[in-house]
Amino acid sequence: MINQPKNTRRLFIGFNLPDSDLEICEEVLKNLKDRGINNITKLANIHITLCFLGNVKSELVFEIIQKFDIQHFELDNLKFKFNKFQVKYSTKRAMLWATYFSNKELDLLHEITHQTFGVKPDHKFSPHVTFCRSRVDKTILNIHDFEGLKLSSFSPSQLCLFETKATKKGVQYELLSTQKLIFE
Repeated sequence: MINQPKNTRRLFIGFNLPDSDLEICEEVLKNLKDRGINNITKLANIHITLCFLGNVKSELVFEIIQKFDIQHFELDNLKFKFNKFQVKYSTKRAMLWATYFSNKELDLLHEITHQTFGVKPDHKFSPHVTFCRSRVDKTILNIHDFEGLKLSSFSPSQLCLFETKATKKGVQYELLSTQKLIFE
């Protein structure tokens, strides 16, 4: 359930995964569904979040899209290098993540986007894909079931501005704009 104040829109900046990884992602999601785990990320929503902008007043969204569109992110090189699948536990939830190693360029882009949009990071940046956030018995998510799977390392060609929308069919991410990444 999304906690969203009235007259706001929930925005974030992130990256889509390469199409070559979607088959593996689909396999992971099927494994989770077969175990009866709820709150699984839909395949169409798989992404890596760079900067969560939060609940933005509806009247400011056009301004944010314009600001996003005029940015030129010039980087030496940006590469996501797959690390491992990881189960993260909080007091109420178990989450399955595919994690990526952080690097200087990614950390710089993370910092620039937060500064550009006036958002203070609420945690240390840890690039990852979230496959589920579920209130489950911890024994149901066995990390050993995912050890043989590996996502590719990749260099993204674009940065995406998304909106999170609550629908009758669950959460969906709508693409609002894209920004081509420029490598020097």
